[in-house]
This record gives sequence, C-alpha cells and structure tokens, in this order.
Amino acid sequence: MDTDKLMTTNKVAEMIACSVKTVRAKAKNGEIPYKKVGDDYRFKRSDIEIYLDGGQVAEDTTLGAEDVLGTQSSELTEIEEAIKLAEAKARLAEVNQSLLSQEDINIAITSIDEKRKEANALIDKANEAVEKAIAREEESDKSINSKEATHKSKWGDVDSREKDFTERQEKFNAKVDSVEAREVEADAKIAESEDLKRLIKLVILRDCGGDVWYEVAAEINRIAMARNKK
Repeated sequence: MDTDKLMTTNKVAEMIACSVKTVRAKAKNGEIPYKKVGDDYRFKRSDIEIYLDGGQVAEDTTLGAEDVLGTQSSELTEIEEAIKLAEAKARLAEVNQSLLSQEDINIAITSIDEKRKEANALIDKANEAVEKAIAREEESDKSINSKEATHKSKWGDVDSREKDFTERQEKFNAKVDSVEAREVEADAKIAESEDLKRLIKLVILRDCGGDVWYEVAAEINRIAMARNKK
C-alpha cells in the first residue's frame, strides 16, 4: 500500500471518525498537515497514520508533480467508485422491477390483507369460544355454590333437631332421676311406717298397764310426726 497516497477530506474524515468540517478545522489549526489543491485540501495517508498514533507530523504544503497526479488519480478512483455504485443501484432497481411489477405488488398486498382478515375472524371466533367457556364455568360454579348452601342448610336443620332432641333427652332423664329419687324416698317412708306398725303391735301385745301404753303411744306419735317433717 502506498502510504504517501494523497487522500481527500472525506476519506480522512472516515479514517479518523469525524466530520469533514472537523478535518478542515484541524488542518487550519495545524493539527493535521495538508496540501492545497485548488480550493480543497489533500492529506498524505502516512501523515494521518502518524496523527492517529499521536506523533508529530512535519508540515509540508508543497505539491510535486507526483502529488498532483496522485490527487487526480484519487479523484478519478472516487468518481469511478461512485459510477459503479450508481450502476449497481440502477441494476438492482431493474431487477426488482422485473421481479415484481406494481400490479403484482398490489395483488400481493390484497392477498395479505385478505389473509389478515381471515386470521382476525379466526381470532374473534376463538375469543367467543373462550368467553362462552368462561360463562359456562361461572354458571357451574354458581350451581355448585347453590348446592353447597342447600346442603349446609339441611345439615344445619339436622344439627338443630339433634340439639333439641338431646336437650329433651336430658330433661327426660332428669325427670326419671327425680321419680326414682321419690320412689326411694317413698320406700324409705314405707319402711319406716312398717317399723312403726310392728312397734305398735309389740306394744299392744305386751302385758302392760294403761299408763304405760299411753306413754308408748305418745312417743310413737311424736317419732312419726318428726319423720313426716323430714
């Protein structure tokens, strides 16, 4: 590669990654050596490489015949590249036009729109099916909740009846216990009465005087009255 080949301002801007305006400003400030060709600037590649490496470049603004020829050659090369790029773009446009005419493009766009509409219709149907499924699920949940409420209500009635029956059973048992207690008390009183009867018979059967019998009878009466009070 020819390191002393002259470069245009645009090439230098690409090389050092800045704008063309910045390159010209650096040239005017003396940061980058340049040579004037007409109204434009030209730069040696070797000088730009030294500048990028951070070194000092000796300024040389004289142009020799080789420099002028190199500049013209560089300009011609850029022109040729521009022409080739334009020709390539023109061929690409011709190829694109030959591949698809405007009518073909319109037909393709219409087909795409129709397919998009069909896809949207299918999406709408799918959404409707989903909404119906959700509605059925909600109805099913309501039915289940209603049945659960009815079931709980019935079981609540059963529990209430069972509680009432238990209370009645307890009251009945209490009454039975009271009756049994009274029976025991009655049996005790009967036993006491029998004891008194036997005592009276014994007293009557004994051979005793009238005064003794009177005292015995009074004592028996007193004991009976006391027991009845209990």
